[in-house]
Amino acid sequence: MNPTTSEYAPEPGIDFHPMSTLSKGLYYLDHPADSKQEAISASTLSVHYTGYHPDGSVFDSSRERASFPVLLGKGQVTSGWDPEIVGM
Repeated sequence: MNPTTSEYAPEPGIDFHPMSTLSKGLYYLDHPADSKQEAISASTLSVHYTGYHPDGSVFDSSRERASFPVLLGKGQVTSGWDPEIVGM
């Protein structure tokens, strides 16, 4: 599925065009922290995320709670995150 050509509900107001695409098809927009360091495998980082269904409903989000700690490269997150977050 290509999010830029798929029909989505207008409620989330998501503009996919400025986003990057991961090899597994996940779209993301990187909002770098103040740190100039890149994420490397085996590092711990904090992320916020919101996942949307095409109808605009949220299936999961960390925005209403603390950021989500990720130990990168250890299989603790969705399979697309581990290899693709490296370098952000």
